[in-house]
Amino acid sequence: AVRTAVEQAVTQFNAERDEALPEGFLGLEAERLHKVVLGWVCFEKTRETPFTVAACEQEQTLEIEGITVKLVMDRIDRLEDGGVVVVDYKTGAALDIKNWATDRMTEPQLPIYASLALSGEQVVAVAFARVRVEEPRYVGVAATENVLPGVPGLGDTKVCKDFPETRFPDWNTLLEHWRQRVAAIAREVRSGEAAVRFTDEADLAYCEVLPLLRLPERRLLLESQQT
Repeated sequence: AVRTAVEQAVTQFNAERDEALPEGFLGLEAERLHKVVLGWVCFEKTRETPFTVAACEQEQTLEIEGITVKLVMDRIDRLEDGGVVVVDYKTGAALDIKNWATDRMTEPQLPIYASLALSGEQVVAVAFARVRVEEPRYVGVAATENVLPGVPGLGDTKVCKDFPETRFPDWNTLLEHWRQRVAAIAREVRSGEAAVRFTDEADLAYCEVLPLLRLPERRLLLESQQT
């Protein structure tokens, strides 16, 4: 079944191109995809909590503080007790969920899905699905443990450092935090706020106005003030 799906996907991809790719290249890509997908399916079989896939690539239009946002949710799983798990596929090695506990989230995609797009559902977990040949896994946070393999429940010692109980005593508090922070960022966007804010200079790797920030001059000014 996996091989058939891969062949169909590769054939469709090639048909949509202006210039067809070489057969040898397509064959190599099909083999790579087969390994990746089959590996992920085997990993999914380790899930202890029964589930069904309720939706894939579900499109939704959402209005946030007067801004219309078009969403495409990769996958929504439904558990036997009615709980909903929101999954977003990723192939990169580095996945950050720490920012979900900050006031200015840098990756608000899943929090938007969980707290706004699916506000009428009983969302119990949000996670990135790290789909790679080596070490496939989920990276996220859940209301309780054992919802997804490797994903700790809120309050677990593994996430307390990033999601302290003093700020997030329960799951609903976290969802409300996401709603409020997304709304605040949307209000800034609507009002024209365009300041470049960052906590790590690595965040500026793709900044389009980097020369205007005059970072070298700022460093010199800071050094002069410290001497």
